Amino acid sequence: MRALAVTLVLAVHAAPSRFPNGFIGVEVFFVISGFLITGILIDELRLQTFSLRDFYVRRINRLFPALLLVLAAVVFVGPLILYSDEYGRVSLSAWASSVFAANMGFYAEAGYWDVASKLKPLLHLWSLGVEEQFYLVWPWMLWLAFRKRMSFLNATLVVVFISLALNIYLTSKNQAAAFYLPFGRFWELAAGGLLAAAHRASTPLDLSPLPGTRNALSWGGVLLLAVVLATPLDAKMFPGYYVIVVVLAAVLFIAAGPTAWVNRRILSHPVMVYVGKISYPLYLWHWPLLVFARLIGDGQWSQSHRNMAVVGSVVLAMLTYHGVERPLAKVKRRGMLAIILIILMAGISATSLLAYKNVIALGVKSYVIPPKSRFDDAKPATPSTGKVALLGDSNAGHLEYVYG
Repeated sequence: MRALAVTLVLAVHAAPSRFPNGFIGVEVFFVISGFLITGILIDELRLQTFSLRDFYVRRINRLFPALLLVLAAVVFVGPLILYSDEYGRVSLSAWASSVFAANMGFYAEAGYWDVASKLKPLLHLWSLGVEEQFYLVWPWMLWLAFRKRMSFLNATLVVVFISLALNIYLTSKNQAAAFYLPFGRFWELAAGGLLAAAHRASTPLDLSPLPGTRNALSWGGVLLLAVVLATPLDAKMFPGYYVIVVVLAAVLFIAAGPTAWVNRRILSHPVMVYVGKISYPLYLWHWPLLVFARLIGDGQWSQSHRNMAVVGSVVLAMLTYHGVERPLAKVKRRGMLAIILIILMAGISATSLLAYKNVIALGVKSYVIPPKSRFDDAKPATPSTGKVALLGDSNAGHLEYVYG
């Protein structure tokens, strides 16, 4: 399923006009992650082998290596491509990403004067911020439920309903908050956790005695995803009710299990399995390369540049998986590895913050391109001698000649 999720995301980012709704792949990622991690946590709690230290060591060793490479690449290669004001924004977003708060940083930027999302090289890391913020509180909540002898299923249901209600409310009142902030997003990961808890309940969810049920569930997931992909979505009302259908589709796929025809013949195909293995580094690499391809063309891209960016992201994902992730997975001293990765991440964080402060205080000059805005007006500046200040959007520009 990871392959399905990353393919949807890559499709919408590389060809937004052809696959406008592919961004729902992020929601599929959330459900998968919630299902897997919750199952591990519940099993460890019941076996009394649960350790917060071990949990966070595993998360650091899993997430940091590829993320470090991408952040370092963007921070150190950025000045070759970006204007100074752009580099300042990217440096700040790199710092936020290094402390898993990218979603909050991009929420703070949201508004009329915000730079187009397709020109932000690290915008996709908002989802990683949401996921890690969820895992800052989720183990504690499950541990508390275990200590209080509360059903994991009931505890997870509470989170799903509260967060879903916040999602619907925030979407109608503040769409950017609903999209970026964790409060209305936690239920998507908790929905996967709900299924994991149902499998481990006192009366476990067992579909094996029911003939055809597993196939019906998986085909139901296919149908729901197809409907969402084919339906024009109102961006101002996303996530909202739309996400309910996507989350339900992902839950159906997982509930169907590995023996369902779709899961066995399609999702378990060796190619799909391999794409799933490189899905995390592929997700990290693809968006910066696509954005840089646009920036090289001053906000536009040619088909060749786009294709090279896609191929490049696949190649880098494969190199990251085979050259970094797999070798590090064999390291026996997991705690020491986590400490080293934390130190390296702190270095990237400090470098990014220093770069941002230098841009603000001194104006860092690009290595290649003069430090100005990519969106500066081509008209020469005309000093005004009037006493009227004009504030407005692009439609107010014609008044410049009246009051200027």
